[in-house]
Amino acid sequence: MEAKNSRVGSFWQLRNLALPTFQPVSRYLNDFEEVEFLGKGAFGVVVKARNKLDERFYAIKKIQLSSSAAEEERTMREIMALSRLDHPHIVRYVTCWIERTEMATMAPSTDVSQDNHVLESSAMTTSQHIDTSALRSLHYLRLGKVDDFLSEDKELSSNDEGDFIQFGDDDSCSENDESSDQSETRDDGDEEHSSDSQLFSMTHDRSGDQKMRVLYIQMEYVENQTLGDAIEHGLSVDQAWHIFRQMLEALAHIASLGIIHRDLKPSNVLMDAHGDIKIGDFGLATTNFHTMEPGQRESILQGDSKELTSGLGTFLYIAPEVLAKRSIGARYNQKVDMFSLGIIFFEMLASQRCYKTTMERYQLLGDLRRPSIQFPLSWDKTRFSAQTDIIRMLLDHDPAQRPTPMAMLRSPLLPPKMENEFVQELVRLAANPTSVHRHELIHALFSRPQNDVLRDYTFDTGAQGDEDDVLVGVVCRTLREIFQCRGAVPVHPPLLFPPSDVYSTEPNMVSLLDKTGNVVFLPFDLTVPFARICARSGHTRFKRFDISDVYRENLLAGGQPRAVLAASYDIISQEADPASEAEILALMDELLSIPGLAGETWTVELSHEMILRTFLERFPSRFHAVLLEALPSYLARGSDVRVRQQLSSAGLPATLLDEIDAWNLRGDFDPTVHQLMSLLTPVERARLAEPLAYLSQVTRLARQFGMHHPLCLVPLFSHTHKHYRNGTMMAVTKMMNGGKHRDILAVGGRYDELLRCFAYPQTTHTPEEQHAVGLQIAVGKMVKAVARYQKVYVPRFLGRPEQERTLGPWTPRRCECYIASSQPGLLDAKIQVCTTLWASGISADLQYECGAGESPEITASTCRAEGILFLVLVRMHTSVLKVKEVITRTEHEVARDELTVFLHDRIARQRRIDQTSVGPRPRETDTTKPSSSTKGPASLAPASCHVPRPNVHVMLPGRIDRPRRSERRVKPTKRHSIAEKATNDALHLAEMIQNGIVPVIVVEMAPGLLHRFASVALATDDMFKTFLNEEKLNSDEREYVKKLRLCIQDALEVDTPPLAASTAPSSFSISPNTTSSFAASATTAPVASSRVILYSMKDRKFILCS
Repeated sequence: MEAKNSRVGSFWQLRNLALPTFQPVSRYLNDFEEVEFLGKGAFGVVVKARNKLDERFYAIKKIQLSSSAAEEERTMREIMALSRLDHPHIVRYVTCWIERTEMATMAPSTDVSQDNHVLESSAMTTSQHIDTSALRSLHYLRLGKVDDFLSEDKELSSNDEGDFIQFGDDDSCSENDESSDQSETRDDGDEEHSSDSQLFSMTHDRSGDQKMRVLYIQMEYVENQTLGDAIEHGLSVDQAWHIFRQMLEALAHIASLGIIHRDLKPSNVLMDAHGDIKIGDFGLATTNFHTMEPGQRESILQGDSKELTSGLGTFLYIAPEVLAKRSIGARYNQKVDMFSLGIIFFEMLASQRCYKTTMERYQLLGDLRRPSIQFPLSWDKTRFSAQTDIIRMLLDHDPAQRPTPMAMLRSPLLPPKMENEFVQELVRLAANPTSVHRHELIHALFSRPQNDVLRDYTFDTGAQGDEDDVLVGVVCRTLREIFQCRGAVPVHPPLLFPPSDVYSTEPNMVSLLDKTGNVVFLPFDLTVPFARICARSGHTRFKRFDISDVYRENLLAGGQPRAVLAASYDIISQEADPASEAEILALMDELLSIPGLAGETWTVELSHEMILRTFLERFPSRFHAVLLEALPSYLARGSDVRVRQQLSSAGLPATLLDEIDAWNLRGDFDPTVHQLMSLLTPVERARLAEPLAYLSQVTRLARQFGMHHPLCLVPLFSHTHKHYRNGTMMAVTKMMNGGKHRDILAVGGRYDELLRCFAYPQTTHTPEEQHAVGLQIAVGKMVKAVARYQKVYVPRFLGRPEQERTLGPWTPRRCECYIASSQPGLLDAKIQVCTTLWASGISADLQYECGAGESPEITASTCRAEGILFLVLVRMHTSVLKVKEVITRTEHEVARDELTVFLHDRIARQRRIDQTSVGPRPRETDTTKPSSSTKGPASLAPASCHVPRPNVHVMLPGRIDRPRRSERRVKPTKRHSIAEKATNDALHLAEMIQNGIVPVIVVEMAPGLLHRFASVALATDDMFKTFLNEEKLNSDEREYVKKLRLCIQDALEVDTPPLAASTAPSSFSISPNTTSSFAASATTAPVASSRVILYSMKDRKFILCS
């Protein structure tokens, strides 16, 4: 029974198939059988293990994680590098996961094998798969578009990419402890003990137990030896050329992904039985153009006498620009790996020829590293003439003169590769669509066996987003209703489309190959696929919306594309009307009222593509690409200094950098326009006069649509500017982390040029022009905002008094009722009850026979987790049902024929409570609001303020003829009718107050007298005279009361003007000193009602007179 309900509410977890799950035992111990210990280094230990499922051997690398989130992100760099690499000469990454364990205190003398034994013997470990979550968190580190707001995670902080992985003390690793993924350790002395004790250092808690988190990286296992072992035994010249070419090909692949290995050495290069190599150990890998921080150089130089792996690699193989003092704070690229390759190539040829001892090796390599590159006397320059030239090129101390991997592969110094011509011919045939062999090649590709069991298990890793599945449906339904309220219809373009120049520079585009050998794209956003079909549809007036996934390349090579949920809203019209952009801005404003977003400092940014183009034309064209890449980060105030340094390193002079600073404006529209105009030349002013005038109309109309959030003009706005050429651009942004990061919720603009790009070629018949404005929304960020709201407010809602308790209006509900039974054999009765509720329009689900007999408490907790309001229990031999209100935990006995009426009443009551909850609620589509139609698309007037339904309770007096005075029993139908009548009257009164129909009069009177006066203020004259005679009033009070009643009568006799003349209740005051002229002033109030509100100045209370 407990096993069935170990995951209460797991019904919701259907969208993310790869969500992190928690298991009661270690995944490593459960799935793998450890065979032998392979090696260790400063960052982890590596073991050979057999997978119990596929019976294959793998190399498992174990790394203890720091308790710091920043340190953990640095540790994940190796996963990022491995997951993106897919090359035959690079160790293949399979998957990774984290395990947490609580262990008894380990003795200081425990070595690695003992550590592993203790880890395996621990009974209580938790395995958390990070195949998805950890790799998604690395998306921020991956090189790509800076302005990809749909897929970026705003909760990731911008840590320095230059940080490196480091555990314990670097000095603990000796020459014989070289870091390797699968290399054997050669010494078992004190140095190994020191390294291991530091690697598995743990933190103590108060109870004396120790907690450890270990990252497991599962990699391909390469049998045989390392390149270091092969060099030690000596290699032939042909073997050296063979290995050198394979390493060049691997480095070319690494460099193409913008990765620097930084720790290339023979012990990190593995060799199989065929003599082919695979590069491994990417623990120090980083992204391209890395910046060296102060202090890292000194940590390397400490290893001058030892071959250790430090924070930036092994000393003998590190490029000189990394070690030089002037490189501190400077940037280096993948050519540091080429320097390491030059040292390795020399070793492959010199070992057993020029040196045989370790001392000779150190001396020769030290001479080789000099700027003059001194070869040993025993080096045969005649025999190794080509090799000598290559080594000199690779060891050049000027990185600019050092060749890249691809340049080296094309060098005539390399011996010819026999299969090159064959491969080139295959490439030519496959690329030629008219070739008769092309279809044979493609058919062979699709016909090969596809039963890769291991790939099937890991294919979905990292594909799904991390938004809360429970809330995705609520947010999407709210967006759909907002869009439909504005007259939009759902339009979903086809999933695939052929390559387009629009995405020519997009690195993360998902490209697929169909069976004909043609490339097709998955949608990168929602605007371009829609523009493609819209331009060819001929429609010139409509609104559409779409809520669906867009796709990015998976961080794991060859895996399921990463899906990102997005929403789009587009307006198509016959003319470029600024009202379209204004409506989009108003839509942005409305979206910001959603919980979680409403309390944050969001700003709506506005610009025009012509302004951006005018700015770029002030710079040489060679700088345009780097400027467009840097501008999104430049707009974040905390990042402008760093971006300025990057632009300076790209060659921009200081005068041009000052020009960027001057254009970096952000503020209210009119003042910012004046600042911008002061920066423009006369020609530029004339050019931008029309765009700025257009933007001015947009801002004015946006306020007419009811926009309230700040609207800023940002001249350097550049997000997806290619889509909005010659058009407006807009976005919803927020500064985070003290202004260091600029988070983007939505981006939109006018894309008329995009429509023309996809339109059919012109014929004799000229089609009507199409104009379009659209908005793209990052739904995942909205879901996270609502999740934050729910985390704060749902506990408050549940802490209310019993009759006001609720889950809140934003909590998703799988259904309203759940039909169950405490004993088996009642399936037929449950089906009858369920079908009756369905026929009455009540959403319900039923418990199948396999779950019958479950404890009602467990069933109720499951219902609570899934947002179900009522649990209906069917019982044997009776037609009376037990109905449990899940939220309030109250129970009712209800006859089966009265169940639907009872539930309708209770559901309506619960909805009224939800509507009075704090914060906005998911709206219902209002189809009664009129819309005005012009030559452009239909647009809705701003909706009036919504009056929430009151929370009505029906409380009747007890029956006097009964011994116990209890609440009178009333049929649910009658109770519902009474509640609805009270609700309608209350809503009518609220609307009258809101529309200014009910006057409000401020009075100064004793509380008791005021209450008695209110009861007769609108009564007959005889009743009022009786009141005056019974009250003991002095002359002044008597005169004041008469004057007050006269004021009320005069206010109620005023005719009602049109409602548009007033949007607030009439309010005026009267005191004992008020003159008789007051009654005349009351005639200016737009009132006509049989009700009036009296406000007491003394106790600040309202009294309704009716």
